[in-house]
Amino acid sequence: MTWKPSDDVDAEIGRWMKSKGWPVTRVRYISDQEIYAWRHELRGGNSPTLRIALYVLEHYPALI
Repeated sequence: MTWKPSDDVDAEIGRWMKSKGWPVTRVRYISDQEIYAWRHELRGGNSPTLRIALYVLEHYPALI
């Protein structure tokens, strides 16, 4: 299954991460854990990553 959050949720998370200085450079769905992950890749590791469970994304709207 390839799951995607709504465009509104994706955009709001991208805006939030960018406001923290971490523009999103990679997004992926981790199906075995049912988690969607937004990541700002940094060389050398320690890349800021926001992981949100599928259940949360499906049941709680983005606050705009």
